[in-house]
Amino acid sequence: MATLTVSNDVTFHYTDSGPADQSQYTTIVMVHGLCFNSEIFGRLSPLAKAHGLRIISVARRGYLSSTPYTPDEKEVLYNGSVEQQSIFLHSQGVLLALFVDAVIQKYSISEAGGIAILGWSMGNIFAMAMLAAVHTLPPDVKERLQRHLRSYICFDAPNVALGIPFQEGSYSPLADPNIPPQERIDAFKIWVSGYFQHGDLSKKDFAQLNQRDFETNARKPTVSTMSPEESTSIFDGLTGAEFDGPVISPGNFEGILRSLTSKALFDPEIRHEWSRLRIHFMYGEKTIWLVISSMWELEERARQAGIDYEFVTGANHFLMWDEPETFLISLDKIIMKPHIES
Repeated sequence: MATLTVSNDVTFHYTDSGPADQSQYTTIVMVHGLCFNSEIFGRLSPLAKAHGLRIISVARRGYLSSTPYTPDEKEVLYNGSVEQQSIFLHSQGVLLALFVDAVIQKYSISEAGGIAILGWSMGNIFAMAMLAAVHTLPPDVKERLQRHLRSYICFDAPNVALGIPFQEGSYSPLADPNIPPQERIDAFKIWVSGYFQHGDLSKKDFAQLNQRDFETNARKPTVSTMSPEESTSIFDGLTGAEFDGPVISPGNFEGILRSLTSKALFDPEIRHEWSRLRIHFMYGEKTIWLVISSMWELEERARQAGIDYEFVTGANHFLMWDEPETFLISLDKIIMKPHIES
């Protein structure tokens, strides 16, 4: 375990796979999602060096030993105005930028290898907030990040992270009236880690998406294969409900997140500021419907913006845990793509 303090009152917990053997290697900062903390990336660390990668997985605020939100911040989360909540997310983006900059300085990360940031699931909110905050970063931080940041990998981002509303009749166990509220988090962790056999995805038709029935007989949900010790160390439902629940609840931050997505991914001024950065969407064939439908929703805008797609056959929402080697091979393909400066 390691920590970095990025302001007078905010410290981030993180794990580090260590430098790769070659002199030039890429460092990937990984940002976890809802309820599952940064230890979900733990199986990647022993394999990273063989791929010429250094992996730093950061625990978001409130998870593990990272500084939780203050009472004032929580009040904004639950009861703030749109303006206050927008400022709150912006400030979290700045803090993540300060963390990445601190990594660059602490470990003398080279420009040649550079930095990639990977957001997984809800973690993409904070990765996008970092990109969108570029105009308000301290000048020295901005300059270092602009020189070092090469890739943003948006991995398995669901609709709730992108500000895309739920379609009528769509399903999530977190909103299932047939599941008692106190049991929904446990139902969620099984459902979200399932392997879903969808219909013909080439049709890009919502009706082809399997929303409920994961393949219990073909491959068990990821969480079901974890030992009790692994599950306890990785899953924190109480923190997820307290700190992330307000952000992903339908309607609460939806407009704010929709604006954030447009700004971070598609705004010409922001993209110009990150001229050395390439953006990639990466998602799995058997992941939850919320991810696949969102990738379809953004596809045309992404194409026009030069965003790449990496589709991983057979993968569910937890590729980095179930198939860490496959996950790293996919990252290799992404990072090896040439960077085109605008």
